[in-house]
Parts: sequence; C-alpha cells; structure tokens
Amino acid sequence: MVGLARSYFVGDTSYAHQSFDDIIHDLIEIQDILEAVNKKVNNYINKLDQSNYWLKVDDAFHIMVLKAQKFFETCISEIEDIVKDIQIEVKEHHIKRLQNLYLTSRKIEQKLSTIWNRDYYRKKE
Repeated sequence: MVGLARSYFVGDTSYAHQSFDDIIHDLIEIQDILEAVNKKVNNYINKLDQSNYWLKVDDAFHIMVLKAQKFFETCISEIEDIVKDIQIEVKEHHIKRLQNLYLTSRKIEQKLSTIWNRDYYRKKE
C-alpha cells in the first residue's frame, strides 16, 4: 500500500495518513524513477544526436528538453539531501524544497507540452 496516494510529482503528495518510513520510501522511489527517466532521456538524445535528427528538432523544444534533463539531476540531488537530512530532523525548508520541485516540474511539463503541441500541429499543416 505504500505510495498508493502519492502524486506523480514530488512535493504534491499529502502524507498526513502515512508513516515517516512511508515518506522516506516514497522519496527514495521517486529518486530511483528520476534516475531511470534521466538515463532514458540521455539515451534518446544520444541516439537522436548520432542520427543527426537532434539537429532538426525545434530549438525551443531542444532547450526545454535540456532544461528538463538538468532539472532531473537537480531533483535527484535535492531528494538525496532531503532524505538524509530528515532522518535527523524535519524542518520547514525540507517541505518547501519539495514543493518547489513540484512547482518547477509542473512548469517544465507545461512548457514542454505547449512547445511539442505547437510544433507538432504546425508540422501537420
């Protein structure tokens, strides 16, 4: 049952009904997922780069993918620090940092989606 009520985005989950161990477990699991996703994105970019297709990708989309990639690395590092810190003492800044990760992830997702849809539909016309 651990994590069933968890949001897809770190910082957007209410843990009011879960134990401290559940929180730690979820954060570590999210960190593992982010590492796997970042690895896949790196692999896709490398394949696209090798085929020279990456050069044809719209600059705005290209930049947002690279920003998202950097953000994954930031999330992984932040979550690692937070997990280590909260085992000693939970402070308000830990919660704010997780919420900021969530807010930033939503903004990146929205920008990527907007750029992708704009460029995809423009190419169809």
